[in-house]
Amino acid sequence: MQRSPPPVPLSDSGKVNLPLEGLLVADFSRAVAGPFCTMLMGDLGARIIKVEGPGSGDETRRWGPPFLGDWSAYFLSVNRNKESVALDLKSAEGCAAAHALARKADVVIENFRPGAMKRLGLSYAELVQLNPRVVYCSISGYGQDVERGGYDIIVQAETGSMYLNGTEETGPAKTAFPVADVLTALFAGNAILAALYARERDGLGRYVEVSLIDSMLCAMTNLATGCLSTGEEPPRVGAAQPSIVPYQVFRCSDGHLTVGAPNNHLFRQFCLALDHEEWADDLRFTDNPARNVNRAALVALVEGVMTTGTVAHWRERFEQREVPCGPVNTMTQMFAEPIINARKMVLEVPLGDGQTMKTPANPMRFAGHTLKANRPPRLGEHTAAVIKELSEPGQ
Repeated sequence: MQRSPPPVPLSDSGKVNLPLEGLLVADFSRAVAGPFCTMLMGDLGARIIKVEGPGSGDETRRWGPPFLGDWSAYFLSVNRNKESVALDLKSAEGCAAAHALARKADVVIENFRPGAMKRLGLSYAELVQLNPRVVYCSISGYGQDVERGGYDIIVQAETGSMYLNGTEETGPAKTAFPVADVLTALFAGNAILAALYARERDGLGRYVEVSLIDSMLCAMTNLATGCLSTGEEPPRVGAAQPSIVPYQVFRCSDGHLTVGAPNNHLFRQFCLALDHEEWADDLRFTDNPARNVNRAALVALVEGVMTTGTVAHWRERFEQREVPCGPVNTMTQMFAEPIINARKMVLEVPLGDGQTMKTPANPMRFAGHTLKANRPPRLGEHTAAVIKELSEPGQ
């Protein structure tokens, strides 16, 4: 018997509730990992009150170029759907306002250097006395026992990612986007939501912490497990994959195409697309372990064929045989890909004064929901309103 779908929850206005609607997040984070985490929560309906230092605010407000008018594109990219409150946390008034906010918050998130929130009187041990239900998340570079600042590029280097991304010819290669920060934001979001779920059972808040170095290492799970299990360094294969062949970038006559054939069926289709089915029966290439041993010979054969045709030609041939492939696009070429437009992955948000920003949309989809998409805040834009709200009786 087919079960009926559960009813979609509606608010009092008849509008569909967003998943995190009604949740209040006190966001003491800045730069990338914390703000990206809270932005995603804001997309899902949470109210995010971003606490910034007066005068300067989050340092990403000045990270550029590029700028859109006087907005830093970097700041815009991780701070939509927030209110900004400018507080001097070293002053009695600022600390009192922060305590009032924490007393009301469901979630407190911070990414100061370890020990800084304690010196400000805003540690979990202090805030849980004010609000036993608070979920408090600390983000750091190396954990709360290491008073050392953590930066994405340093963690990419220290975890081996930068080494493995490169080749002997290129040397170390950084990932183009702040991968350690983004991964940490996602792990932090998972930890916060798990703690909120646990609170539904027992009514108690939780302290959770994540670090850039732990997050990066966890995400490198296949490489790390291989190294730990064998004691051997993973090979530096650049734009290839160290365990699967063929699964890499190949040169064509006018550009580069990535192709993946991780099993024998797809490898045969791969060979057929290249008009060389005999390679699939060659003893050097009969299965993935054999193809790994003979990687250099196979790659040389494949590139000898693929360099005779264009990216579009080989893309069509591989797609006809359902072999996964894709061109090595520039960013502008990527935004012209039909799938990006079909998925509505470009969000256009008004900034005021006739300005708009275009930014990647939240990739999460919920039936019956349209996620929030409000502009990022000006520094201190909501200070007066939030302070007034917090000072009202019953708040």
